[in-house]
Formats: sequence, structure tokens, C-alpha cells
Amino acid sequence: MRKMWRTYRNVLNSYPDATLSEKLLIITRFLELPVRDIDRWIGENDTIMELGCGRGVLANILVALSPGRSVYGVDLSAGRIARALTSLKENSRIEFHVANVVDPSLYHLQQKFDIVLVSELLCLLSPGDQETVLKKASDILIPGGRLIIKDYVTRPRYKYFLFWLETNFLHYVVNWTGRIAVKLGKLGRHLQKIQTMFGVRDAVTVLSRENISALLIEKGWSVLSSTLPSKGFWPHCLLVCERSGADRTEEK
Repeated sequence: MRKMWRTYRNVLNSYPDATLSEKLLIITRFLELPVRDIDRWIGENDTIMELGCGRGVLANILVALSPGRSVYGVDLSAGRIARALTSLKENSRIEFHVANVVDPSLYHLQQKFDIVLVSELLCLLSPGDQETVLKKASDILIPGGRLIIKDYVTRPRYKYFLFWLETNFLHYVVNWTGRIAVKLGKLGRHLQKIQTMFGVRDAVTVLSRENISALLIEKGWSVLSSTLPSKGFWPHCLLVCERSGADRTEEK
């Protein structure tokens, strides 16, 4: 436990120019991410492609836990990538790039990876884009490589209800206040700061764990493990997959 918290502290310190709201967001990531569950499926010297890397928090944690790893992270948001790049300093084991996860050229890289990591991304994509990502992910994996998915799901119900309030209700409230922020003047600017501080998300579409598993199997993946990590305030699942014929699912 001490090692993990020391890792979190070092990662937080790698964002020296982060504002208070950004630091709170990073700390929230520490509290939400089932890092131990993800870490045990990744080798000490594995190469990782992270689709939807955001500000690079998970990438930095994984490399801090095992310095032999390398991460190639992509995200559609230039702002998030810019913040992620500030965390690198001289760390040559991590790269961050602006890219669209449904762009076919992303899956024609010469480099192949041991792990493709998709964290909290599927829920932001349309059904068609979800299928594209799951189908194309195998193109950038080495033979025997693994696809790891961490995403929001509909159970436990009480967590899903709280998550629904945060992602849907607050999403519409923030949009409404944003439209009148100019008229509100100083108060409007404070409301926008609150939005950033609490990290109100874009509206999301949450699938059940069973639906995600079915979609993976439909796209030719074998689900090795399907768990509901207890860590965090929101409902999420962790699925580990590989391209193979047998479906040896471990459920918890």
C-alpha cells in the first residue's frame, strides 16, 4: 500500500504546473482506477498502447510501477494531450499523441504492442465506433497480446444511479449554466471553474458488463477475465481479452 501511495505522490508531482482543479481531478483518478487489478495483467517490460489516455495519469502510474514498460498514449483532445506532455520531463518510455481512435491510420503503425488498454472510452463512443475500436485493436497487438478494457457498467445499481446523476443531470446543468455564463459575468466564471474542478463529464452511454462481453466475443475476442472491481465510487468493470478460440471467462 505504501508503494502505491508513493507512486501516486510521484505521479502527482510530475504535473508541476497543474491547477488546483486539475490536481483534484488527478487525485480522483487515483481513487477511481483499479490500478492493482490492471497492473497484474501487464508484464514488467510490456509495451502498451493506451486508447483515450486523457491527461496521461494511468500511463504514468503504470510506468512508475514498472519502469521497464513503455506506453504510447493517444487522445482526441489536444488540451488533454498538452497537459499529459507536461508530465513527461525526460521520461522517454512514454509518448503522447493527438489522434482519433477510429482513424484507420492509427492501426497501421509499424510498432506492435503487448497490451492495448482502453479505459473509460467505449462509453463515449457511438455503437459503430465501439465496433471499429474493438475490431481494429488486434491489428496493433503482437501475437498473444491482450486487450484490457476498463469501463463503466450498469451494476451495482446504487453506484450506477449515483453515476447517472453525475453524468446526465450535471451534464445538462453545466451546459445550461455555460450558455448563460456570459450574462452571469463573474458568477458565470465561478460556475465554469466548479465544472472543471469536479470534472463533469460529457454525456455517456453505459452498457452492461454482459453486453460488453457479448460485443467482444462477436468481434472475435476471448474474454479471459471479467470482474467488477470494488474500488471507487462509480460502477466499472475490467475485462481482459485475447484473440483465441476458447472463451475461458473468469467472473467475480
